[in-house]
This record gives sequence, structure tokens and C-alpha cells, in this order.
Amino acid sequence: VENAKPGEYIHLWGALPCTGGSPWQHVNRKYESARHKIDAHLTTFLKLIRNFILVAREVVKRGGDVSFEWPTGCSLWKTGVVQKMLDEFSMNQVHFHGCAAGLRSSAGAPIKKPWTIATTSSALFEKLALFQCPGRDAHPFHAPCAGSETKKTELYTDLTADTVHAALKEESLSYNAVKAMAAIPDIVGEYHEAQGEIERMAKPSGHRPRLGPEGLWCAMVTKTLAPNDPLARSPPALKAVDKELSNLRSLPAWDEANPREASDVAKEEPEAHFARIFPIIGIKHFEDLLNQVFKGRIVLSGDRIKTASGDWAVFQELGTVPSTMAACRIITAAHALVKDSMLLQSDCLMAYTQAEMTGPPTYIRLPKPWWPQGWANKFRDPVVKLLRALYGHPRAGDIWGDKLEQELVRLEFQRVEGWPSVYVLKQKGGPMNIVFVVYVDDLVMVGDKNIVEVIKKLRSEIAMDEPADLKKYLGCVHEIFRKKVDGETITNIVFNMQNYIESAVAQYREVATLQLVKAASPYAPRLADEEEGEWATPGALAPHAASLIMKLMYAARIACPQITTIVSRMSSRITRWTKNDDRRLHRVYCFLDSHSALTLKGCLSTQDLNDFALVAWPDANYCGDVEDTKSTSGFLLELQGSDGRCFPLSWGSKKQGGTARSTQEAEVISLDSCVATEVIPAQILLQETLGRKVDARVMEDNSACITAVEKGYSPQLRYLRRQHKVSLGHLKEIFTEAHVDEGDGTISLHKAKTDDHKGDVFTKELEVHKYLRALEMMNVTDGRPE
Repeated sequence: VENAKPGEYIHLWGALPCTGGSPWQHVNRKYESARHKIDAHLTTFLKLIRNFILVAREVVKRGGDVSFEWPTGCSLWKTGVVQKMLDEFSMNQVHFHGCAAGLRSSAGAPIKKPWTIATTSSALFEKLALFQCPGRDAHPFHAPCAGSETKKTELYTDLTADTVHAALKEESLSYNAVKAMAAIPDIVGEYHEAQGEIERMAKPSGHRPRLGPEGLWCAMVTKTLAPNDPLARSPPALKAVDKELSNLRSLPAWDEANPREASDVAKEEPEAHFARIFPIIGIKHFEDLLNQVFKGRIVLSGDRIKTASGDWAVFQELGTVPSTMAACRIITAAHALVKDSMLLQSDCLMAYTQAEMTGPPTYIRLPKPWWPQGWANKFRDPVVKLLRALYGHPRAGDIWGDKLEQELVRLEFQRVEGWPSVYVLKQKGGPMNIVFVVYVDDLVMVGDKNIVEVIKKLRSEIAMDEPADLKKYLGCVHEIFRKKVDGETITNIVFNMQNYIESAVAQYREVATLQLVKAASPYAPRLADEEEGEWATPGALAPHAASLIMKLMYAARIACPQITTIVSRMSSRITRWTKNDDRRLHRVYCFLDSHSALTLKGCLSTQDLNDFALVAWPDANYCGDVEDTKSTSGFLLELQGSDGRCFPLSWGSKKQGGTARSTQEAEVISLDSCVATEVIPAQILLQETLGRKVDARVMEDNSACITAVEKGYSPQLRYLRRQHKVSLGHLKEIFTEAHVDEGDGTISLHKAKTDDHKGDVFTKELEVHKYLRALEMMNVTDGRPE
């Protein structure tokens, strides 16, 4: 490296011995002699990898690239030193199959050996990513990578070697090494460092994007493109970025007309902050192929804001909290109850940048390809003042939230207590009040015909899309069917996440080794005693567990209560994943693949307005999990009308914080949590929306629990205030004493039959016949309302 001449391209390739990380070593460790050998291999590996990193740093300093190769199954990928190396050099991992790269057995059969190469080279990443197994049609049979074939597979195939050389040639020919060398200053300071980063930043039309970890923007329903993704340099992507840049300049979001030298600003405004901006590209509605849209966004690097002295900027705790999906469902239910009500949705356009920047003056550095003509000859380190709250700034959400709230207050809206980002405009004599539910820049609004004028007034100060009927919100498609029958309007609502579930299943197929089969429930059968060794064997899906579980957790919280219990339990397994967890997760995805059309539904009528109740179904499963002694709390909250109509509002499943000593205690804990965190807040929001009292009923199936609450004391539970911070006296007051304000409805406690309790499915893994009945009681079914 030291002998490299200016202008020469350097590529460092690493393939260190990985014997200590072989998947078989967890078996070999049973023997003491093998353990000593494995530890010796690991000691050698640590010495080699540390020296490799030292060389890699020098290569990167000189503008070169670094690549590192191992089998995909090598456990050393997970070691801290390797993970830090990948992060330090912003290396992206490309996974490919040996069979697609020409790897064959002695008999000529393809061997599907999984290889992984971490690299900073975009050309290498793109070329190797093409080596994916073509599937059963082309490769109906794979020879095992075992026995005498194992040693042969350590060598690269001719096709692999030729592809690597071709990629390195492309990289060396296209990379302007002279400029990369010139960008390294003799003395490195804060501003020199920034200049160096700008020089290395990819031009929108350039060939060599610097690889880095994927960003997080609008997760769940928007896919962010990694810099190395060819789609990130496609015409639609570049057009999206150009459009965003033009929009920000037209505001203007920053004072580009008055650039200044960063060193001058630091001297004259010591309280100033300095940051950088960069583009990210996403595909909105990625799970819906027909409606995908490229979205470009220019964001501020919020994790790298520094003061004029070069210190990291420190910000106070953020204050704006987005609304919840439960708030949307509650006002949607109110819409179904009130005749001629309107339920609308609108996006605020470029929301954050509608608010003027506040706080310390913030100056930003533009990527060099965006510099106006003449800057290069005039400035060394130009900065411009940020005028608008820009995405990525730690306080941008607060600044925008304050701006929107200020406009709503001007229109006489009030905050709803206990419901963040929910605002109500009270109307005298109307059928209902007007309620706005705000999720950052997405507004869901309900009210009578007066809502049209209110929205018009808001749009005079806030740039918004034309309001439309509620459709897709937070990744869930709301299918609303209204029909008039004998003078009443019946509203059926389908909470459809079928596309999202199908995309989750497709993601699972990419990493799964087992084929998905039909499953009647998401619960895998309990292991037999002789199979319990699977609890101690590391699972193959451990590297993907967090992604696969979090994907389902979002669905469960938004509109898929049918998988809430199993997803809640498996989320606690992510850091200790075993072969048994592989099996259980596979069963969940088998169920989802078999029943992707299952959707949650709600139904209410305008006739129910005078005859409905808020009904809660809290339940507990006493010490029912084999992993520990803690019980599980679960609940379902819904609105019930007449003729069996009901509308789901919220649900949940959660392990209790401490060990309960009896079923009675577990039920009391679940009841208290449900009433405090779900029933009372929902009752408040419904009353604010409808402008009238709303009564609530709590359905409990444990007689001992009901007796203790009605008495307000139980000798067997007198330790609850210390153990669980629960007061039986407080619960008695809620259910039996008339201490509420005149505008509040009552909350009553009722005995329910265990077999008919709707909360049971949120506390345990039910048998198939009981699970199917639970789905029916929750109104989770196939098909659409008639």
C-alpha cells in the first residue's frame, strides 16, 4: 500500500481461515480436545483480522476498495470485530450461490454452496449478486457440500474468478484515483473532514456510489434503496431526486443566495450548528407492484451535527408523539354510528419544510454536484443557512408539530387528553364533533358536513392534498362499504393488509430452507420430550429473526390480531434464537401463506348510536408459558351494537412484569392494565368525538377476580400494591362508585362465560378448533361483506 503511486487503484481482498467458525464446531465443542483446537483457531483468527483491518484502513485512505469473503454459514460473521469492520468501512454483503457460479461435484452435479462477500465496491457487488440459484427448473438436484467435495469448494470457480477480475477492472478504469488522492488533506479538522466527505459523495449521475448501511425511512410500506442498488441510479430515481431538490430550492429551504465560508461563520456565530444534507431514494407502496412510486427525499444528517467548535451538538428530549392506529379505528367507528358523517384523509405536502427553522442557527453543506456555478472557484468550504425544518434534523418533527398545532388551535381545536396528536373541535348542537388524528404529515379527519369548511380554512395556511375518502393509512387499506336498509345506514369496514402479508411471506421464502405448507393455525405443536434438545441448538434463521418478526409485529398491531399472541412471544426470542424457534416461525409463515386473505372486519349501523357500548375482554393465562413462570395478559376492546354487530378498536398480548401466585392474581393484573390503558382512554376519545356519554362494560371470566374487585380488598392479594403496583381499592372505585364527571359514562364489571370470552386468544396458543372459533368471534374471516 505504501508503494502505491498517485492515480493507482488499490483493492484489498481478504479470505482468512474460518475453521473456528464452521457450523460443525458447536457439535465438536462437546469434546475437550476439540475445544482447545477451536480456541487456537479463534486466537489465530483474531490476530489475522486485526492486521487485515489495519491494512484496510490504509487502502480506504488512498481511495481504494476492500472485500472480504467467507462461506455464508460461518459464525465468525457475527463476531464483534467483524461487525465493527463492516460498519467502519461501510461494507455491503452480497450473498450468492456456488451452483450459479459454476460449482460442480466430481459427478458434474451443481453444488449450492452459499458464499458471502462483504465489499465497498459497487461493481463487484452488482456482478456477484447475479449468481443466484436459478431454481428447480434449471437445477432439479443439488449435490451436497460434504465429504470429499467439501475441500474442493474452498477454491473459487473459474467463473467466479473471472467475474471478480472483470469487476475490479471496471472499478479501476472508472475511478478517478487522482482526485481521490488529492482530497486527502495534510491536516484533518472538522471542516477538512466535511470537505473530504463531500468529495467522496456519489454524484446523482455518477458510476461509483459509495456503499453504506441501508437507511431507515418510512419503514413498513416504503423500501429504501441501498446506494449500490442499480434502481437507485435509474432514470425514475434520479428524476425523483431532481424534483425534490427543485422543490426545496423553490421554497427556499436554505439560503443558497448567500453562501458563506464555514470558517467565517464559526468565528462570527459561535452558537451555530453545522450539518450536511444528502439524498435518499425509496419506492413507496413497495409491497404493491401496481402502485409503486419512486420517492426522492433530501435529508439532513442528524447524527452528525456539530457546533462551531467541532463538538457534537446536544438536543433536548423530543416532544411530539405520533397518534396511534387505535385512534384512527375509534373515529372510524364513530363515523359508522353517525348518519351523513364524513371520514376523510389528506397528506400535508413536504410537511417539515412548511415550518420555519427555530433554535440555534444551522448551516448546511451541499453535496458538490449540487453547487451553483461559480462556487468552486470562490469557496473552499461553503455553507448556507437552513431556513426550513428539514427531514433528518432531530428537532424537525417537533418544529413541524408545533406549526400544525398552532394552526389547529387558531381554528379553536383542543388536544384530547391522553391521546397524542389527536385534536377535537367541539360543535354545539351538531351530531358529532370534528376530530383530527395526526400521524406526522398524514391526517385522518371525521365530522359532519361542517368539516369541509374547517379543512378549507386549514389549507389556507397548511399545504395539503385534496381531502379524499379514507383508503390506505399506515400500510392498512380501509375498504368501507355503506348501504341503507329500512332507513338506517349500515357500515362494514374491512381492514385489509393482504398485500403486506404476502410481501412478508415472500421475504421469508428468500431465506427459508423449508417449503411452506398448509397450516390451520399459527401455533406449532409442542415438542415431545425426546426432541427438547432443539431448545439448545442455534437456529438457522437467527440472522434474519429480527427482520422477520418485526415485519409481522407491525401487521399484528395494525390489523392482524390473529397472530398477535405468537408474534408477541417470539419477539422475546430474537436474542436467543434456537432450532425450535425456526420451527415455530416456519409454522407462522405457513399459516399466513395459507390464509393471506384473512382480514379483520367491523360493522355498525346508525341505529346503534343510541344503543351501543364500549366492551372490553381482558384475560390472563396463569403461568402458561414453558419458558418462565410469568403469566400472559391479553385483551380485546370493541364497540358492540345491536343484532350482533361489533367493531374492533384495539387488542394486545403481553407478558406480565412479575410472577403471579394464582389465577386470581393474574386476572386482576390483566384487568387493571386493560382498564387503565385501553378502556378509559378509548371512552374519553369516543365521548369527545360523539359529544355524549359512552358507557363501558368489562367482561371478566374469573369469579374470584370479580369478587376481589367488588370488595376492594382480598386477604390473598394484599401484597399487590408492592408486587404489581395495583390497588384493588382503585379498581372498586372505577366500577362501583359514582365519582365521574357528569359528561362521563359508567364503567361496569360483568361475568362472562369462559368459552365465549374473546380475550382468550390473546393469552395462549389455542388448539385448532378453539382458534377457529376465536377468529369467528373477532370477525377475522375471508371474503368481503355482502
